[in-house]
Amino acid sequence: MEGSVPKKIEAYFLEAGVHSDLGKCDIFVSRPDGVLIYSQLDETQKIQIGALVGGLWQAARELANYIPGNKNAEEYKLSFGSGSNGIHVLPLTINAKEYFFGGVYHDEINPALVKYRLKEMQNGLEILLSEFEKKRITQTEDKKEEFLFSDISDKEMDDLFSFTEL
Repeated sequence: MEGSVPKKIEAYFLEAGVHSDLGKCDIFVSRPDGVLIYSQLDETQKIQIGALVGGLWQAARELANYIPGNKNAEEYKLSFGSGSNGIHVLPLTINAKEYFFGGVYHDEINPALVKYRLKEMQNGLEILLSEFEKKRITQTEDKKEEFLFSDISDKEMDDLFSFTEL
């Protein structure tokens, strides 16, 4: 999915006017293995936060098993902070694959608004990226068919699979 996803995400954020609403919040999208697909963080933070969020999410999922009546794990979110500074992470499901979407905020007057806007963006991102991934898969399959069979004749196919003894 990583193709031109960062450009798609950035365009989505610009179109939605997200940056003006979020103030001092650096947004990221990550795979469960810690690889960042999109990030506004600096290079050092990119390497660290992807791995940490992936591990933290796995630990939190295990902790959720201790919550009585835990049936809606997809509705969980991670939030860690001290009022005006923190991190908020939400799950993204793109064509049955799990990703993480979140923001690291600092010096925020209203962290609840940041969390609310991240939740709003979560739904939009899931739709956008699911559509993008479906198109990418379709294009890849079309290219494979074209490439595999476009320049080969029936005779060449017959020759390829005919076996003769020495």
